[in-house]
Amino acid sequence: MLDPSKFSTDEMWEKFKLIMLEGMNKFIPRRGKRNNTSKKNFQPYNKNLHQLIRRKHRLWNRWIKTRDEHKFTEYKTVRNAVKR
Repeated sequence: MLDPSKFSTDEMWEKFKLIMLEGMNKFIPRRGKRNNTSKKNFQPYNKNLHQLIRRKHRLWNRWIKTRDEHKFTEYKTVRNAVKR
């Protein structure tokens, strides 16, 4: 295919480039094709959920600062409510 005795350098380059581009088109995915699985399970936040998430973060920060067990149990209940 790339025999210098039969083909010129320009012809060999064109053949190599053609093979390379065909392989790239065949095996490398294009940017335009996207997998929509991330959008399929999307559920927008409502106001109550947003407030729960803010409260959870706030409780976590308070627990980190104080290491109070009461704060941690309160954080766990809010965390579980957010998961539900």
